[in-house]
Amino acid sequence: MSRAYRFSSSFADYFLAFIAVKRSSGYKYIGEECILKRLDKFLVAEKYNEEELSREIIEQWISHKKHETRRNQLSRVSVVRQLANYLLERGVSAYYPANIPVTSPKYHFTPYIFTHQQIDSLFKAADAIAGCKRPGGIAAIFPVIVRLLYSTGIRVGELSRLRWHEIDLEKGVIKIREGKFRKDRLLPLSTQMLKIMQKYADQYNQSSPDDTVFLGPSGKECNKRSIYTWFRNALFDAGIPHGGRGKGPRLHDLRHTFAVHNLERWIKEKQDLQVNLSVLVDYLGHENMSGTGQYLRLVPSIYPEIVARMEDSVGRKIKRLRNETD
Repeated sequence: MSRAYRFSSSFADYFLAFIAVKRSSGYKYIGEECILKRLDKFLVAEKYNEEELSREIIEQWISHKKHETRRNQLSRVSVVRQLANYLLERGVSAYYPANIPVTSPKYHFTPYIFTHQQIDSLFKAADAIAGCKRPGGIAAIFPVIVRLLYSTGIRVGELSRLRWHEIDLEKGVIKIREGKFRKDRLLPLSTQMLKIMQKYADQYNQSSPDDTVFLGPSGKECNKRSIYTWFRNALFDAGIPHGGRGKGPRLHDLRHTFAVHNLERWIKEKQDLQVNLSVLVDYLGHENMSGTGQYLRLVPSIYPEIVARMEDSVGRKIKRLRNETD
């Protein structure tokens, strides 16, 4: 077991107090804490023992790192701004970056939408993956994970944190607590997915409702990196090529595929898109329809034959949402 990180720079006490304030306000502040740990290590490595966070040291810290995405850089800048506000309110001199530096090009990613045949091939590859079949073994959990990602559109982080008390195996409903945007939501399971989860629960024989649903070999919650490694292996076995950086497929593309396949089905079944799109917004955990608009943008290039019917049904709203996400 790895030891807990111990802040040791000259600002260690401030970092710990700042994290405590954020969590007392209801924020999980997990990713942000990791950023502060990196800043703490940076200050130690630079032998920085000043009583202020100077402009020079902060600009050095927030400068773009090799191979770093713009999003990651902006995350570091955001945490530094929050920290600077906290310090300034307590009379500690700290540089507040006035402008977010744009030192690397914006990273664009076009989601990869699996075909129905590819999804079937991916499931077969997951079922055939070699490994331990007892709870915590790859062969036991990955076939369930990949099906749950596709059939519910659940985010990978939400899935890895899932506890047994958040799954109703009688009603077939998963409750996501404080997902992205701090939203709770319910995910109904299909009849087939419910049977898979019930069978998995019987095999797992959980001892406590607070147990993590998907445990890794270490006995802790299965992390996203492990799931992604298994996913890449399954892609290879299924004969689905990975296009490299910026081309996917990514694990998150199973969520995109879930949304687009549902749009396809609703249109072919001539269901009420106005109603169903509103449901999809809540189901995906988006704040508003604009967040779901990215999936509407994907439909024309993949299913051009159904675009006209979709626009006839929902009209200008579809065109507007597609334009907003371009």
